[in-house]
Amino acid sequence: MSTRTKRMILIAAVLVFVAALIYSVWSILSRKNTVELYLEAEKKKFGEFVGNIEKQYTSLKSKYQPYMEQAYSSRTELSLDISGGLESFGLGDAGVIEDILGKTKLIVKTKSDPVKGISATDADLLLEKAPFLKARLYSDPQTIWLSVPDFLPDRYFSVQRKDLVALYDRFSIPVKPQRLISGREIAASISFGGKTFRESADKLAEIWSGYLTDETVIDNGARIDNIGGTETEGREIMVTLDEEKATSLLKDMLTAIADDDALLEYTYGSLANISELLDDAGLFRLFSFMGETETVELSDYEREILTKLNIRKDMEGFRQGLKKTAETYRLRDGFKMHVMLDNDENIVSRKVSLDFLDTTGGASGSGTGSTAGGAAADGSTDDAAGGATGGAAADSSTGGGSFKVDIAVSENTAGYRSARLTLAEYGPGGADSVKRVTELSVESVMNEVKDSQKEGRIDIVYSITEDGEKTQIDIGIDVSDKIDEKTMKRITGINAEADISGAIGGSISAAIKNTSWSNKKLKKNNSTTEIKVDADLPFLVISGFSAAMDIADEDVFGIEEFSLPDFGEAAVMDLYAASDEDIDMLEIEIMASFGTFYLENRYIFDALLGW
Repeated sequence: MSTRTKRMILIAAVLVFVAALIYSVWSILSRKNTVELYLEAEKKKFGEFVGNIEKQYTSLKSKYQPYMEQAYSSRTELSLDISGGLESFGLGDAGVIEDILGKTKLIVKTKSDPVKGISATDADLLLEKAPFLKARLYSDPQTIWLSVPDFLPDRYFSVQRKDLVALYDRFSIPVKPQRLISGREIAASISFGGKTFRESADKLAEIWSGYLTDETVIDNGARIDNIGGTETEGREIMVTLDEEKATSLLKDMLTAIADDDALLEYTYGSLANISELLDDAGLFRLFSFMGETETVELSDYEREILTKLNIRKDMEGFRQGLKKTAETYRLRDGFKMHVMLDNDENIVSRKVSLDFLDTTGGASGSGTGSTAGGAAADGSTDDAAGGATGGAAADSSTGGGSFKVDIAVSENTAGYRSARLTLAEYGPGGADSVKRVTELSVESVMNEVKDSQKEGRIDIVYSITEDGEKTQIDIGIDVSDKIDEKTMKRITGINAEADISGAIGGSISAAIKNTSWSNKKLKKNNSTTEIKVDADLPFLVISGFSAAMDIADEDVFGIEEFSLPDFGEAAVMDLYAASDEDIDMLEIEIMASFGTFYLENRYIFDALLGW
């Protein structure tokens, strides 16, 4: 071999060595460390999360925006068919009642002007397609008027909205609804801004990243996991903080959230607004009343849940409650989280374990909310009707109680998602004395067959174990959503079944089919809904109940301006301001009118009242 050839081989070897060295150095220097890899994966995941919220929020707002900006009319037809189970309600001649209900139809026509805040409603009950009973309802921001022409023609009864609760009290009405809930009101009660929310989240992410080091974020190496029946390859990252650091993180996070007005408004504020809507509709008081009258057997835990959900919006109270919680709780045994990243560095599963120690020594459930009980709708304190002002913040005197939370979530690229939560609430004895365990599991598979068709299934298991007794609800829901290519109508189907086992038993199934379409030129939306329900619920004394309901809706937007009747020229009685003598006279008039009405429709009332 010539000297020149040897020299060429040597030069080539050196070049290969240098290239390999450069590549190795570049690979090492350019490779993300574990902390960077984890944070980028979290950022990507959070971006998807916020993007989905923005999409849903925009869709909700756009759906109900026309109802908020212009006058519109609505027409709803409702028919009901009950084929069994009326005996459970104490109705003796159930067969006749079922026959009567099958021949009735309720037609409700409403004109609304959201700008002026006025509405006019005509409700007509038909029996065998003939008019049976009419009612007229009008409202403006201050007053509600009612007329029942079949009993007292040309007479109106009114009440000021501010006097509505007092009117219920006057007539000893236990459930006090002050408004009807509509999708428009729910949409208006929710607020969200993606840009502002991201800015708030960035502040929290900065706090979080300050606790992450090479010692607290560890790469556990390659892993293969079965997620929803699909083998997923990736790597596991473990994040751990000792008790001191984890408690410090909890305090910093809660304090930052408490000081962020926008974040509180988007989260607590929206929840409180919806809760107030439900409370103003009388829902919470209805459950309490049913419990008091033993119509429904409510456990202490169920009463506790209702109280926690019944939130009267108090931003400052909630803010102080969060800060109190930050000072009160420690994360016993620190923070532990396992995160799996697939080969595309997407988070596909997460497991978190948090053990909250209440340093005030309170047992779980000993006190929640920033106030004990809450304000009833009339402003008085009523434990049955009121709710917690501050939500889940710790009580200033007794503490919220020690508890442990285990959370596991996962998903795959085939539309599978799962979430599991286990909440163990400790008694006075601490971690060695578990008072109650609540478990929730949600699994869903959603398949998008094509752009215009989706279908899937959701399985939910909810259970409570207390005093060695377990009650469990298993719910299965099949959903479908498609656009009919011929009619361009949207058809949505929901079939659900629920089985209750344990301390209380029972089952309920429901099938819902909704068909909707719109005509933009005519500014009209239409829909039909078919609902079928079968139920056996011994704890509600319901057995063999079976019912079907058909609903047809038509909404027309941009209608001509309308006005309410001139009540100044009409015979109007303010039911709250009226004297007892006036009410007595009114009762006599109504009974006289009802007597004539009864004689004309005697067979109907005899069947309904069991006479």
